[in-house]
Amino acid sequence: MERFVLAEDEQRLIGVIRLCLESGHAILRTMRVSESYRGQGIGKRMLGAFEVLVSARDCYCLPFAHLTGFYGRIGFKPIPVEQAPPHLQERYKKYRDEGADILVMKRPPNWTGHEQGA
Repeated sequence: MERFVLAEDEQRLIGVIRLCLESGHAILRTMRVSESYRGQGIGKRMLGAFEVLVSARDCYCLPFAHLTGFYGRIGFKPIPVEQAPPHLQERYKKYRDEGADILVMKRPPNWTGHEQGA
């Protein structure tokens, strides 16, 4: 299963988030905003729409380390790699072996923002 959050400008695709169901786990697999549209809040708005898709279940992602705060806006928190589903542990290792500075993050179900004082 895959679901998408899209951002468009005059019917031109400028951003996407991809949610996948893998081995029974919700995974934020892809998030991109066209370079010329970055810094305009599009990613934040897409992330808000994405939050609705995963509100009732755990969700994992493997973001670049510098994006911890960005994904933290909707409740993702870094977790030890060992707490991730086995297939994500393998993907994490592969990406790290390729030199990517990533981490594993998890968002609990029914996160309300109170955990971070939001």
